[in-house]
Amino acid sequence: MCENTAWPGFTLGGSLVQLGRLQFERTRVGRTTAAEMTASGRPTEPGTPVLGVHVPDFSGPLDPAECDASFALARGFFAEHFPEERYDVAMCHSWLLAPQLADYLPASSNVLAFQRRFTVTQRDGEPHDDSFFTFVFGRPAGDIDSLPQDTAVQRALVAHLRSGEHWHDGHGWLAL
Repeated sequence: MCENTAWPGFTLGGSLVQLGRLQFERTRVGRTTAAEMTASGRPTEPGTPVLGVHVPDFSGPLDPAECDASFALARGFFAEHFPEERYDVAMCHSWLLAPQLADYLPASSNVLAFQRRFTVTQRDGEPHDDSFFTFVFGRPAGDIDSLPQDTAVQRALVAHLRSGEHWHDGHGWLAL
């Protein structure tokens, strides 16, 4: 079941492009992210064009080499198809950038390798437990005792909630 009914429209409307393992969309930096980027040494104005990075769950493991290839494809694709716009930065707002994942996953984790590509610029104040569980388990948190514990990510999500903590999305950027 598609929880976000608008998502297919992004692809059908051409604003979301799958390039190898990752998806990219043309978007613009918001005020908060621009301030965080500027504070981290990359002066950025709100409204600056950037590529939004999305990680579809149906494309297999988050293999670092496949991610490298996707970013390379994105640089070429957007330069060719949108030459009037300059895309020097990609940003990602995702549960995959949650800093707490580093407390549970091994350093060799593909998820942590993906995280390390980005400068994490902000963290939501409100918990997003249900979105984490929807992406990983296909349903909201609910009864965590009935959830599978087959992968390190599944075990991490459940262990974090069992410890009384909540999950917060990460926000980050990287230079293309």
